[in-house]
Amino acid sequence: MLNRPASSARLRERLLDSERLMAETGCYDGITQLTLRALDPLKFETLHTKLRAYCVSAREMARRISASPGVREVGEMVVAIYTPEGDAIALSNGIMVHVHTMSRFIKWMIRNGYEDNP
Repeated sequence: MLNRPASSARLRERLLDSERLMAETGCYDGITQLTLRALDPLKFETLHTKLRAYCVSAREMARRISASPGVREVGEMVVAIYTPEGDAIALSNGIMVHVHTMSRFIKWMIRNGYEDNP
């Protein structure tokens, strides 16, 4: 995914293509080999660690400024970075069900034409 040029396809087309590739290959977006991980494992892990750190940092900042007692005191939240198609690629600690729920919301909006008419 990182070594491919950005797609000019609409989000709905990209989502359907990603799901088709998953069905055909059994791998996310048809990615059967993690080239960067094989060539430079340190760079791969550094990238993932930075993305996760951004999520954890954003979660802590949001938790500290939140007006919600559930978020402020209990930490009932999670922050994630998603692909344009709605798949999580990095996430903070927190309640993991929120990650899947947001993914489903993003995909629902894509399937229902929100890219053209929100």
